[in-house]
Amino acid sequence: MQVIYHGHSFIEIERENSSILIDPFVSHNPRCDITLDDIIHKSITHILLTHVRDDSLDDIITIVKSTWCILVAITDICEIVQSHAIIEQNIISQSLDSIFTFEDWSVQFTKSLHDISTTGHSSGLIVDFLWIRIYHAGDTQLFDEMSEIQDIDLALLPIGGTYTMGVEDAVKACWYIKPKTVVPIHYNTNSTLKADDIEFARQVMLAQYAVPKVLRAGQYIVL
Repeated sequence: MQVIYHGHSFIEIERENSSILIDPFVSHNPRCDITLDDIIHKSITHILLTHVRDDSLDDIITIVKSTWCILVAITDICEIVQSHAIIEQNIISQSLDSIFTFEDWSVQFTKSLHDISTTGHSSGLIVDFLWIRIYHAGDTQLFDEMSEIQDIDLALLPIGGTYTMGVEDAVKACWYIKPKTVVPIHYNTNSTLKADDIEFARQVMLAQYAVPKVLRAGQYIVL
C-alpha cells in the first residue's frame, strides 16, 4: 500500500488494484502533481471527504461522475455535494463516530474544529485496514479530544495555521496522538498557509513523539 501526497490536503491511498482519495483538490491546487485526466483513468473506488471547498467541488463532481466511485462523508458535506447533481446512489452519508465498512477496510469520521465558531461542515477521519490505521485530521485546530485518537500508524496533520493548527499545535497533536509516523499537510499552498515543514519535523523528532516524514507532491510512503 502506498500513501501518496498530492499537495495541500489531497491524499491517495493506492492499493494493488484500486485507489481511495481523501479530499481531492486538483484544478485550483498549485501544488498538485497530477491532473483530473490522470485521476479519472485510475481505478478509484471511493472518495472520502473531511470537508468541501468551493474551488474543489467541481473536481469532486467530475471524478465521481467519470469513475462511478462512491463518495463517503458526514451528512452536512454530503448534502452540499448532492445539491450539485450527483446521484444519491453514489453518496454514503455518515454521522460523526459512525463507521463505514467496505471489504477489508473501514472509515470512521471524527471531530474536527475548523474555525472558532463551528464544526458542522468538517470532520477528521480514520481509515482502518486490517493491519494499518491512518488518521487524516482534515482542516482542524487542536482540541483536547485528539488524545482519544490512539493506535495510529500514520497521522496526516495540517500545519498551515490559518483556521487550522500551526506548527506548534501540530507538534502538540503528535504528543496527544502518538502516531508511529506523521506527515504534515495543508500548508504552503498559497500566501495565507505558510509553514516550515522542516521545523515541524525537527520538533517532532527531537521530542520523539513520532517519526516525521516531509513529502513533496507526488511522493509517497509505503505501509
